[in-house]
Amino acid sequence: MSISGIGTSNYTTGYTAKRAVRNASADNFENTISTKKSSGVFTLHYFDNKDGDTAIGACGNKDGGSVTVYKPKDFDPSNPMYKVREWDSNGNMTERMTNVLEVDPQNTDFCDMYAYSCYLTDSGIYSDAQNVFMRARGFCTDDNLSAATNWLNVIKTAMQTQYDAGNMIGYFDYKRFFDFLGK
Repeated sequence: MSISGIGTSNYTTGYTAKRAVRNASADNFENTISTKKSSGVFTLHYFDNKDGDTAIGACGNKDGGSVTVYKPKDFDPSNPMYKVREWDSNGNMTERMTNVLEVDPQNTDFCDMYAYSCYLTDSGIYSDAQNVFMRARGFCTDDNLSAATNWLNVIKTAMQTQYDAGNMIGYFDYKRFFDFLGK
């Protein structure tokens, strides 16, 4: 599995799967994906479904942390709440619920926007949303996952970069997503 493209410097490639036992006496396991990079190791908790939730997206950040979006086992499509877990580079986890219908692409943090793009892909509303959003993330100038960001401006920057590079396929890929989010 790899992530590639112009402007994707915030991501790490070369994932390797591992299965680790939490502790010798426990009969539950944590499935993770780990990778080494020059700044250290981060772990994606993609398969960590001890609550019965389904992971629908996981990504790593260049600081060594990661974010995983889960569809809760009691998911209600009429009130789409997704569980978002964020791990910092030290392995400390915070968790929150995100109502994806309340996400404002012009003023939201990375975690909520990522949850929204995962929802769009998972529900079939916009099948490539998660992929396009993650590629656009590389154009964001703020690496703080909690910072409110205007993601339409970030995508517009990605569009312009693709246009300037003569990559019309990339340009229209971002433009479709930009137009969809701007409705």
